[in-house]
Amino acid sequence: MWTNVQIQQFPSNGGANQHWRCVSVGDDRFKIVSQSSGKVLDVPYGSADDYVIIQQYADNGGTNQQWRLLRV
Repeated sequence: MWTNVQIQQFPSNGGANQHWRCVSVGDDRFKIVSQSSGKVLDVPYGSADDYVIIQQYADNGGTNQQWRLLRV
């Protein structure tokens, strides 16, 4: 199975590859898990640089795989 796959915007097609679930890890943080692969959204190396490409990656519990959902 592929790893380090980049995340991109794409028109909705109803596929499992476009379904994600948020799983609480505490402290108002979540990991976002792909229904299709079971991998999580990941910021490579925890980089805070602009233009870093988000990827799906095996869950390792790192803070670079934890997200806060904010109301906008």
